[in-house]
Amino acid sequence: MSKRSKVLVGAGAAVLIVAIVAISAGARRDRGQEVRFETVGRRDLVAAVTASGKIQPKKKVDVSADITGRITRIAVREGDFVKEGQFLIQIDPTIYQANLQQAAANMASAQAAAVQAKANLDQSERALRRTKDLRTQSPNLISQEQLEQAQTAFDIAEANLNAAQHQVEQGRAAAQSARDNLRKTTLIAPMTGRVTRLAVEEGEVAVPSTFSKDIGLLLTVSDLSVIQAKVKVDETDVVRVHLGDSVEVSIDAFPDTVFIGRVTKVSNSSVRDATSAATGQNDRAVDYEVEITLDKPPTDIRPDLSATARIVTDTRTQALSIPIIALTVRENKPGPTESRPADTASARKKKETEGVFVVKDGAANFRQVRVGIAGDEYFELTGGYEAGGRLGEEEGHAMTAPALQAFRTGDTPLPDIVILTHKLTREYDMGGEVVRALQGVSLQIKKNEYVAVMGPSGSGKSTLMNLIGCLDTPTSGEYWLNAQKVSDLDDDALARIRNKEIGFVFQTFNLLPRATALHNVELPLIYAGHGARERRAQAVRALERVGLADRMEHRPNELSGGQRQRVAIARALVNQPSILLADEPTGNLDSTTSGEIMHVFAELHRQGQTIVMVTHEHDIAAHAARVVTLRDGLIATDQRQAA
Repeated sequence: MSKRSKVLVGAGAAVLIVAIVAISAGARRDRGQEVRFETVGRRDLVAAVTASGKIQPKKKVDVSADITGRITRIAVREGDFVKEGQFLIQIDPTIYQANLQQAAANMASAQAAAVQAKANLDQSERALRRTKDLRTQSPNLISQEQLEQAQTAFDIAEANLNAAQHQVEQGRAAAQSARDNLRKTTLIAPMTGRVTRLAVEEGEVAVPSTFSKDIGLLLTVSDLSVIQAKVKVDETDVVRVHLGDSVEVSIDAFPDTVFIGRVTKVSNSSVRDATSAATGQNDRAVDYEVEITLDKPPTDIRPDLSATARIVTDTRTQALSIPIIALTVRENKPGPTESRPADTASARKKKETEGVFVVKDGAANFRQVRVGIAGDEYFELTGGYEAGGRLGEEEGHAMTAPALQAFRTGDTPLPDIVILTHKLTREYDMGGEVVRALQGVSLQIKKNEYVAVMGPSGSGKSTLMNLIGCLDTPTSGEYWLNAQKVSDLDDDALARIRNKEIGFVFQTFNLLPRATALHNVELPLIYAGHGARERRAQAVRALERVGLADRMEHRPNELSGGQRQRVAIARALVNQPSILLADEPTGNLDSTTSGEIMHVFAELHRQGQTIVMVTHEHDIAAHAARVVTLRDGLIATDQRQAA
């Protein structure tokens, strides 16, 4: 689904307020609409596709066992650098040495039998020759029967020799096979690289991998000189990705560094899970794998690290543009301040039109526009309007930034403010270089607000999430949570705050695989010291809130991805936290399931839950009532959206 179809916005201005008030008063007779202006202008736009995946070396080799045997020696450890041909693992060779000796003996026996068969053939050949000569010289001395017997003896001796020679070849092949098996007991490095995985220990039995490569896997050697991010791109976006596209890659293990790369491969076939491959059916979201090669990967990088890629698919320099929140879709019905077009067949056929509200001569008129690429906050305007015009945005879709308490150092937040940060900074020492992830963020969130935090890679949104979640402490500034200043607390106090005041929802669910949904939800209460009866009652209520009353006794592998995320949400709610903190809650879900989870969040918000959600997806952020966008460690925009 395109960005323009996910954002519906109206229009207005200072003079426009009067017109909107008139419209609103006629419809509801209670209050007018608050609006703001924005001038159409030229800006640099960057269209990008965001996708998540894993870090992988361009070349790696899985070393597996080709024979069965007990591992007697492992000469390397995980992380060691090895050269091609270097000794790695020894499998007990005793059986295979014996097999080789037996094969060698069998081959020697076959060779001896072949020598004997050759001698018998030579003797039979001489006897046959003499018989033929005597028969020729004197037919009465040698009968026809005697001649036939000599010929038969020769044929048998010849056949025996052929059989013996085949026995020799068979013995030679058996000996070679035994020699090969003995050689396979000593495993050497197939290439130069680093041991990135060591899956066995001395004393374990190595077995060949018949159906799954993971069964017989002993270790993995990776060439880390060329590193790639392999990400899954949605089918609606993959057509915009091309070889050579520039990419910004964020790696979770290096939260304050953005790596640059380029697209080096776009798969022509979709990624299929095991179920789809087995059944031949695929009713889930379709993704395509895209390989991105990093230009300068860090020296201490490791395979399988989680990564997020922002693929730049198109750019515009000083393009005429309008705010995304200004674009609206409406039926072809003019407002009271607009002239009504003629009722033509074409007008009736086209029921909806994309456009903006334009303020001219004190009146707001809907103007149809055409848009091109979408940047982070602006659409490229390709037709229907000119630069310098003024646009309006309705209260129902995008108001001005919410009013904030005039907070100064030493003040106490107002009672209805659950989160307040004041000039919050966070700095990291990265090898002697100071990285300023946050540069004085002041943010206020009231009770029962639903806020999405967005921003490009390296903007500081993950750092802000960690500080709000009490997983980290600021370098300077203040952080207040529920009227308590937590920015100065020690680790033990922060742990208590996390358990009592904050519910966490992560992208990866983090459920115990062998525990039921009910037991998973009970875990925070166990840590908090609640009794068994109270724990169960609260966990049941939490699961009922997310619609899993009939799945309480199911384990995670018996639940769908959406149901597992609901269990994670219930676990976050069970302590009745002040805030629900969600970090990319739909990152591992398809679009349909993502919509279901967003519906759960909307219902929780309706019930009074304060929600703060970090996401890089505009369609997910559109579900929140307020969107805060970070850029370069600062708040770039703070806007309300449609309810």
